[in-house]
Amino acid sequence: TVIRIGGSNIGFFLGDDMGTVADLIDDAGLRMVGGTMGLVISPDGVAGVIGGTVSLKIPGLIQTSATATVTINNTNKVLNATFPIPNAAGTGDLMVNLEAGVYFRVDIENFSLDLFGQSLTGNFSFEQVSSPGADGLFSTTDDEKTLKLAISDLSLFLGDNGGTAGFENRSDDVGLWITGGTAQLLISPRGLAGEFAATAMVFIERGRGIEVERVTVRINNTLEVVDESFRIGNKEINLNLPAGPYISVKVEGLQVELGGQLIVADFTFIRQTDLGTDNMVDGFGPAADVSVTRIMLENVIISLSANGQEFVRAVSPIDPSDRSKTIPSTLEIISGPNGGIVGVINVTVTVTIPGVSVGGNFSVGFNSLTTAGATPSAPRVGISYDFDVDGIPSTPAVIIAAGLTVSGTGVFLEVLGQRLTGNFVFQKSVKGEIVIALKDVVLELGDGNETFVTATVRSGVILITQAGIAADLKVGISLSPTLSQDIQFSANNIFLKINTTNAKVTRTVEVGGAGAVTIIVQKGPFFKVQAGVAGSTDMPAAPVSLTVFGQSIEAVFFFEQTTTAALS
Repeated sequence: TVIRIGGSNIGFFLGDDMGTVADLIDDAGLRMVGGTMGLVISPDGVAGVIGGTVSLKIPGLIQTSATATVTINNTNKVLNATFPIPNAAGTGDLMVNLEAGVYFRVDIENFSLDLFGQSLTGNFSFEQVSSPGADGLFSTTDDEKTLKLAISDLSLFLGDNGGTAGFENRSDDVGLWITGGTAQLLISPRGLAGEFAATAMVFIERGRGIEVERVTVRINNTLEVVDESFRIGNKEINLNLPAGPYISVKVEGLQVELGGQLIVADFTFIRQTDLGTDNMVDGFGPAADVSVTRIMLENVIISLSANGQEFVRAVSPIDPSDRSKTIPSTLEIISGPNGGIVGVINVTVTVTIPGVSVGGNFSVGFNSLTTAGATPSAPRVGISYDFDVDGIPSTPAVIIAAGLTVSGTGVFLEVLGQRLTGNFVFQKSVKGEIVIALKDVVLELGDGNETFVTATVRSGVILITQAGIAADLKVGISLSPTLSQDIQFSANNIFLKINTTNAKVTRTVEVGGAGAVTIIVQKGPFFKVQAGVAGSTDMPAAPVSLTVFGQSIEAVFFFEQTTTAALS
């Protein structure tokens, strides 16, 4: 015997009504009213369809309505049936075609959820499941009814879309896209939470996508830590998430080439909401919600190399409170036509340069901002960015050059027994050489007890090669009171010349922010301060005026510090 039941004005609720059936304000779930139903009751069980409009309420996130289809089947068999009642569109009889299985599902096609200003779209399917209440035990009086939300053909973007929505318009995007994914989320009276894996495409530079086989997505729009168990069918699932509200996508071991250099790190894209002074969703003025997208980096490895040789390696420092982890760094997404990703990464640095030792505290500048090329078909060009590191308007911004730059403040560099101290930036030149850009660097020459000569480099460049380093730096010079009693001179053409190699170096290097710099130094090794320029076939002599014990001479002279044996 088979019984067919057709009905209209059908209503139901899936979720948790917090024990107040008549009060709809505190509901978390799906409610249908005025639906159309077609059911078949047989010895195998019940199967059928309910169609109509449902209202969906997720606390702290959304309250909306949509057209839904409810499929019911506990027969585990296929059902094909026609009912002499109007279908949802009013275009004919209601036809029911169900796949085999045991389920009670609410399906909404092409639906969209707004998550912290970003859209999560796809085909949504809802099922009611159970979770233990405060006692942590299933099948007791405090069990909660929870909705499982399954999403297919999932699409989600975190970042800046350049004002053009949709994956098909990704040519100007910076951020992360998930398309065609699937997910399982849970809706409770506290809100929406879940964790799932998917494939993705990451856009570090505007419009240049990197395909990623697996990312981990976490969503928690509640203000609480999620540590709960849910029973879906006969399977128990545990969900553990930090307090929200946020949506995060973690990409482990992502390799990114930026400015010709490679960085490998775990990138986590986080869309997070500051709820304002009231710590509640929505609000105005100081209580207004503000959502931003940031990128957290962990387990960073950066290598500055040229011609197959690594000169600088930067890695994330170990977290002293948990040595299995590294200290994370945070990057920001900058919007606009020249937008990209920018920030400062905390690192420890190892420098391997022949004849050179380096020490001090370093960080890495990360800058993927670009501007349009000279012609519409030309590639985009990297640009520097004034980055507010501490968020305090009164303190100066840090200029971060395009690409990856390893920089240190108050760093020392020792060459041939001499020590330079100041600010150093290791970076790659336009032609691919590894160079050190200098700013406010000081060299002191003396006898170990007193400094006789102080040379100051306002700015300049040191070239790093496989054989060593070379530099031709213009400096300012001052003499100690002891030396200046007997020696006076005046000159504008004073240079610090360094060459630790055994060959003459004549090279012009072009460095972002410093322009083209020419280095001309004779065969080394040497490290000296030179006042004046000796004449050559290409350049006339430019001696300096030197006064010693009241006698004046014009010459090219040098300051060098050497080490001698101790007097017996």
